[in-house]
Amino acid sequence: MVRWLLPLVLASSVLASDSESCHPIEGIQPLLTPGTTLLLGEIHGTEESPAFALEVACHAARSGLPVVVGIELRPSEQERVDAYMNSDGADDDKRALLAGSPWQASYQDGRASHAMFDLIDGLRELRHGGLEVRAALFDASGSSGGQQRERDMARNLSAVAARSPGAMIIALTGNIHSRITRGTARNSEYEPMGYLLGRKDAVGRLISLNVAHAGGSAWICAPDCGVGSLRGGQGQTQWRVELDDK
Repeated sequence: MVRWLLPLVLASSVLASDSESCHPIEGIQPLLTPGTTLLLGEIHGTEESPAFALEVACHAARSGLPVVVGIELRPSEQERVDAYMNSDGADDDKRALLAGSPWQASYQDGRASHAMFDLIDGLRELRHGGLEVRAALFDASGSSGGQQRERDMARNLSAVAARSPGAMIIALTGNIHSRITRGTARNSEYEPMGYLLGRKDAVGRLISLNVAHAGGSAWICAPDCGVGSLRGGQGQTQWRVELDDK
């Protein structure tokens, strides 16, 4: 199995991508191939993880690949996102998108944040710059939760891949869902979304990356939501990808 590390500093300032250039990511090029599904396992509630997903999409699209970015929001919001992606990004367009239920819900766990809006807006800019980029929502939070939610999310993302032959799928999701091996520290039999995706015919090359960081802050719900500190284990602050076979 292949996994990744993404060293970064949470709560640092990062450069947003535009249609002319991409933020440098050391080691990204070997991942940019047609038919690859790339799972980016994040800690919800940071600025950097959505920004990194946008930059990976930028690199993939500028290499000539059609790109689909999977976002862990409910598919019922897909029409709003599509409309915004096709818009000029004016104030009325933003208001129409943000009127959707994820952005207006009383419980906010970081998946409908300013940074996630910036991801969608950045994809819109890439698309308007002539690159083949779209967003696809794959969450299944309306299901019974737990293992059933993993199955439903895997089904949704597999359907996205089936509808997008030859595209690169880049899915930003929680770092339990992104696991491609069975089991967690609490339950050795648990089957995460990534593990289940690896058993579906529609998904070709499957790579799961997990975020590593040098510390900072994030919007954390445990269970109450608010800004919390994160202690990091990596001193490296340059964006890079490291692959191994362990």
